Amino acid sequence: GKCTAMDTLNIKVVPYPQVTVSNDTSICIGYKLPLHAVIQGSTFKWSNASSLLNANTLNPIAGPTKTTTYLLTVTDTLGCPKPVSDRIVVTMVPPVKAFAGRDTVIVIDQPLQLNATGGNIYAWYPENGLSNVNIANPIVQLDPTLDSIRYTVKVTGVGNCFSTDDILVKVFKTGPEIFVPSAFTPNADSKNDLLKP
Repeated sequence: GKCTAMDTLNIKVVPYPQVTVSNDTSICIGYKLPLHAVIQGSTFKWSNASSLLNANTLNPIAGPTKTTTYLLTVTDTLGCPKPVSDRIVVTMVPPVKAFAGRDTVIVIDQPLQLNATGGNIYAWYPENGLSNVNIANPIVQLDPTLDSIRYTVKVTGVGNCFSTDDILVKVFKTGPEIFVPSAFTPNADSKNDLLKP
């Protein structure tokens, strides 16, 4: 009645799979972004793979057309089979709509104020005759040797997204006068029907 027996059971604790992806980020429309992930596991799968290039790798290229959440799920056959996931949200920044203004004319020695819109940071080029190339509304004073000049403005907005627009400035070399067209088309099509200054 006092007999005893012993046995031993070894329990091996296996870890869950592990996964870490890049931090959430923003992207400009039309741009692509590399995603980065590190895993410990035997298999993985990205969700929303239709907007990924090389979705069968840990470092695919994302090219979403709207704000998208990418989920990377990892499983393991050697450790715990329970899947583990991590996600990255790629936020789409609205497009920058640069506008340099409508093409226009100036009379020689008369200043013209440009007025760009669409963003927070402005860069004009070329610099010819501009009072300041890094503001939205520089003053133009052109050299009499120019017949016309095309200015381009780079407008930068949220997330360093940018776009460009241009404006053509023609130069009249005479002094201020009243200009009257030399022809008109009185055919009632609402285009140049009247001859007027």
